[in-house]
Amino acid sequence: MKILKKILLVIAVLAGLLLVVAAFLPAHYTVVKTGEVNRPKQQVFDYIKSLKNQEQFSVWVMKDSKIQLVYTGVDGTVGSSVSWKSEEMGEGSQTIAALSDNKVDIDLNFIKPMQDQPKASMQVDEVDAGRSKITYTFSGDAPYPVGRLMSIIGRQFIGDAYEQNLTNIKKNLEK
Repeated sequence: MKILKKILLVIAVLAGLLLVVAAFLPAHYTVVKTGEVNRPKQQVFDYIKSLKNQEQFSVWVMKDSKIQLVYTGVDGTVGSSVSWKSEEMGEGSQTIAALSDNKVDIDLNFIKPMQDQPKASMQVDEVDAGRSKITYTFSGDAPYPVGRLMSIIGRQFIGDAYEQNLTNIKKNLEK
């Protein structure tokens, strides 16, 4: 019985520590990754604002060959969207919320495996003639306590995926 009490005490202390750590983590997170492409700004922007082109560069779409994608609206315009269902990637959708001459803002709606509504954006800036910089941003809320603890791993996971997406965009456009 003493061993059981000690085990329960250790579990309670660890749970308490996690709650304290979570209290000091931010309630909002942002991931920003950048990459350069040896192509003019407009060519890069036209490529990234197309949701259908994500089939060629998004690691999440490319990860599951059986993913079901449904597109609505005029691709690359405000209000156009893609929804997905996948054994591996869950279920959700993304919708183009706003467009400017160099930036696309995307509203994400994750349904499975967890519900969340983060925001994403891709901005293209000219570095010099024929060379562009892409800034890829992802942000969301991290509710206390689990969301804040999960955001530690999530930021790394998203950052790694965004870096691979930027590499894929560069490779595809510089062919």
